Amino acid sequence: MAAGNKLPDKGSVFISVRDEDKENILLLCQVIEKLNFKIFATKGTADFLSKFAINVKMIKKVNEGSPHIVDFIQKNKIHLIINTTSGVKSISDSLSIRRTALTKKIPYFTTISAAKIAITGLNIITDNEISVKSIQELYNT
Repeated sequence: MAAGNKLPDKGSVFISVRDEDKENILLLCQVIEKLNFKIFATKGTADFLSKFAINVKMIKKVNEGSPHIVDFIQKNKIHLIINTTSGVKSISDSLSIRRTALTKKIPYFTTISAAKIAITGLNIITDNEISVKSIQELYNT
């Protein structure tokens, strides 16, 4: 919050993770659903999540034609992104997603551990009001 990075409290999350991260995303998706976010994912991730009763909508990769993930980001339909990649091609493919997310100021997480921290934080602030105060406000002398 203090750094100007605001996490959304509602909306849609786009998830596209490499195969070795898929099992680690399950619990996170359950929390995301509990927070009433819609989940969008690329085919491989969506197929995996669907097997575990996660309500997910499939969205195309950029190279699969429109409407694709960048189209959704540009139309303000995505509010948070979790995208892990491996390999040169996968990293290159996600460049347009990263660039568009940066332009639109959408929180973007490239590791499961960072995404877990963010979603845990969202889960905590839904039950508690959090504010930022300066040191001077806390320690009036």
